Amino acid sequence: MVSEAGAEDFVREDDTFAITTAPGDLHAVKATLEAAGLKPERAELSWLPKTTVRVQGKDAEALVRLLEGIEELDDVQKVDANFDMDVSAMAQA
Repeated sequence: MVSEAGAEDFVREDDTFAITTAPGDLHAVKATLEAAGLKPERAELSWLPKTTVRVQGKDAEALVRLLEGIEELDDVQKVDANFDMDVSAMAQA
């Protein structure tokens, strides 16, 4: 259904689906879902990295502090990044 509207990929995440489209197809895919009686939790443009950078140790701690500081700024609505970090390292930072 959504592939005909322009969806490039979709991945099941627990009880939801993450659908990837070209930016120009976002509204068409959303409208197709709504026409089928499905209500998207959200429909937004997001930056998806083509490559990631592995971060660990002190660099991981510094990165988490930096990102938390940026997210606390009133003017910041969303932060995207291309790092790859173990969940345990992120929790410790």
